[in-house]
Amino acid sequence: MEGVPFLVPVVVDDTPDSTPAVPTEFRRVQWTRLPGALPTPQFVEQIKRLLQSPHLPGAPARSPVGALDAASPRRKSSRLAWAILAVAVVGAVAVFMFLRFSGSRALSAASVEVTVPPVSEARQLEAKAWTIWEMQDEAMRDDWMLADQLCQRAVETDPADPDAWAVQSQVSLAFVVFGYDRSPERYEAAKTQAERAVRLAPSSNEAQFALANYYRRQNTTRDEGIRMLRQLVERMPTDKRVLRTLASALRGQGRDEESIIYSDRANALPGGDPIAMFGKEEALRHQGRNPEGENVIDQVLAVHPSAAAYLKKLLYVCNDHGDLEQARVLLEKIPAQYLLEEWGASFASTIWLWRREPDKTLAVLNSVPKDYLEKGDVFSGPKGYFTGMARQMKGDTDAARADWQAALQVVEQRLESQPNSIELLGWKAELLALLGERGEGEQALRIYEQMVSAGGGLPELNRGRRTKAALIKAVLGRQDESVDGLMQVHPQPWPALRYSPDWDCLRGNPRFQAWLKANPPAESK
Repeated sequence: MEGVPFLVPVVVDDTPDSTPAVPTEFRRVQWTRLPGALPTPQFVEQIKRLLQSPHLPGAPARSPVGALDAASPRRKSSRLAWAILAVAVVGAVAVFMFLRFSGSRALSAASVEVTVPPVSEARQLEAKAWTIWEMQDEAMRDDWMLADQLCQRAVETDPADPDAWAVQSQVSLAFVVFGYDRSPERYEAAKTQAERAVRLAPSSNEAQFALANYYRRQNTTRDEGIRMLRQLVERMPTDKRVLRTLASALRGQGRDEESIIYSDRANALPGGDPIAMFGKEEALRHQGRNPEGENVIDQVLAVHPSAAAYLKKLLYVCNDHGDLEQARVLLEKIPAQYLLEEWGASFASTIWLWRREPDKTLAVLNSVPKDYLEKGDVFSGPKGYFTGMARQMKGDTDAARADWQAALQVVEQRLESQPNSIELLGWKAELLALLGERGEGEQALRIYEQMVSAGGGLPELNRGRRTKAALIKAVLGRQDESVDGLMQVHPQPWPALRYSPDWDCLRGNPRFQAWLKANPPAESK
C-alpha cells in the first residue's frame, strides 16, 4: 500500500541519521529516539496512531485538521494490518538495538540472531526521569523532586554514564524554570552536570543538548546556546524536545515569528505536542496577537484538557475578558492539587481577589508553603502583599500592614543577593508606599524607573514594568501622573483596572473612571 507506514525505525543511542550502516530505506522515514532504550508515552501514542491509520483496512477516516485535533473513534483493524505493523516495529527495534549494542558496521542480508543485553539500572532511572521532564507544565513539585532523586540515583549507579549527567542537568534547570528552586546553587548544579556530560562524551547529542539548554539561559552564552540548538535540530530533526527548546530560546530573544516555526514543527510530528503549542501561544501573546494565542489554547483544550491548558486559558479569561464567572467555572475543572502549587494558587487567589472574596483568597494562599510566589502568569511576588490585600478588603488594616511589612522583609532579603533585580526593586517601592513610607517610597520609585529605562527586554515585559510604576505613583497619591502613565502604556484599559483591589486607590479619580467607561471590556469566548 503506497504511503502506508511499514518501518518504524527506533534509535536507542546517539546513532546519527548519516551512519553508513543504516539502510537507505530507513533514512527515508522519520526516526524515533528512545533515551535509555525504554518506550516513552509519546512513542506508545505514536504506535497507537499508526495502528489506527485510516489507510489500514477497516480503519476510520480522519479529518486532517491538525496534529492536535481529536482522534476519531477507534474501529477494529484487520489482523493482517496489526501483524504487519507489529513485525515492522519489532524488526525495527531489533535492528537498531543491534546497531547500538553489537557495534556492527554493516547489516548482512542474511538473517542474524540478535541478543539484546538487559537495560542497565542507570538507563532505566534516566528514562523515568525523562518521562517526568517531558511533562513540563503538567509536572508538580513532587514530580520534580522525584525526577531529581532518580537522576541522583542514576549518576551514583553509573557515574561514567554521560546521559545520566545530561538528564540531571535538564532536571536541575527545570527547578529554575518552574520556580521551585531559583537559587544560584541550582543554576551552578545545572552547569556542572552538563559540563560533566560533555567531558564524558563530547559528541553525545544528549550531552550537547543539556549544555545548550544551560547556555541559552545565560546572557554571556545565549548566542552559543542557540547555535548549538540549531546544530542539534539538524542532527535530530524529529526530536520534539530540541525543537521546542530552540523555539523557547528564540522567544527569549524576541524572535517570535521564527520561534513559532519550530513550535509548529514539533507539533506536526506524530502525536502532536501540547507543550510546543504552549510556546506558540506565548510567542503570539508577545506580539499582541492575543485572539490567536487564545485560539491555540482552545485547540489544545479540545484534545488535551489538562490543568496546564486550563490555567493558560484563565490568563485570557481574566486578563483579556475579565469574565470572573467563567474563571470560577474553569477553576472547578482543575484538580485541587494543582491549585496548591504556586502557578495554580496565583490564578485562584487572583480570581477570588477580583471577585472580592477575601476568605477564599486567604485559604488558597495559606496553603502555599512559600513566602514568595515565582510561577504566576497573572502575578508573582511576595505572598504577604496579596494576603495583605485580602485582609485590607476584610477591613483588618493592622493585619494588612503586618503582612506588607513581612513582605518587605522578604523582598529586601532577596535584594541582598539580587541587587539589580528590577522586579524586586519595584516590589520594594510599592510596599514602602503602601506602608506610608513616602520619602523612601519615592526614592525607591526613582531607582526603579531608572532601572526600567535602562533595562531593555521584551516589549510585553516593559509594559508590565511601566504599569507597575504607574501603580506605585497611584499609591503615593500622584494620581494624575498615574493615569497619564497608564494611558501611554495601554491603548485601552484591561480588566485588572476594573476588578483588582490594587487599583482601588484610583476608584475616585474622574479621569480614570471616564477612561474605563469609554472602553468596555471585550466579551469572553
